[in-house]
Amino acid sequence: MSTASQLWMIRTMKIRNFYSASYHFSGVQIASVASSFVGDMLPLGHGAALSHPDKPFLSWSYRDHNGEIVRRNSTEDFTTAADEMCKAMQRYRVRKPEAQVNGLTDTQRAKLHSMFAETVAESGDERHEIWLKAIAKGDFGFPAQTLRYRAKGANSWKHQLLATKRHWATKSEKYPYHHFLHG
Repeated sequence: MSTASQLWMIRTMKIRNFYSASYHFSGVQIASVASSFVGDMLPLGHGAALSHPDKPFLSWSYRDHNGEIVRRNSTEDFTTAADEMCKAMQRYRVRKPEAQVNGLTDTQRAKLHSMFAETVAESGDERHEIWLKAIAKGDFGFPAQTLRYRAKGANSWKHQLLATKRHWATKSEKYPYHHFLHG
């Protein structure tokens, strides 16, 4: 049997397992099977995390396409990502993509790590408010800033960027890329 055929059989079996597990009404079992299914069928990095990829306080695991357990520590991943984003911005500011830069200070790194680990509200909106308050207090080693964020509608980033006249966006709206590139 060819490798492609073997992979197809495995995926077909996982689909069958997914549907048979859904009859058990066990959220944990369904989530486990669904995570495995999504991770194998749609290997999109955090696809196997399903609804949890943006919860930086979690440590979690999933089985990859080889059945191996992959363990993830989102707090560490988010802290490392924040440091790398800081380095990218530092390089941008000096206009040298290969510049040797420091990234976050130890104090900033520790504060971010603490915030990622300890801001555990289930709601992303609640976590967002906690972060905005910390920024407003100057907790991160740069001057305090009062930020306002509006996800949709008038005064949202999208509304301002596109200079639309509409007060609310609809799902059917399409904006061509050239608008962003050529203003």
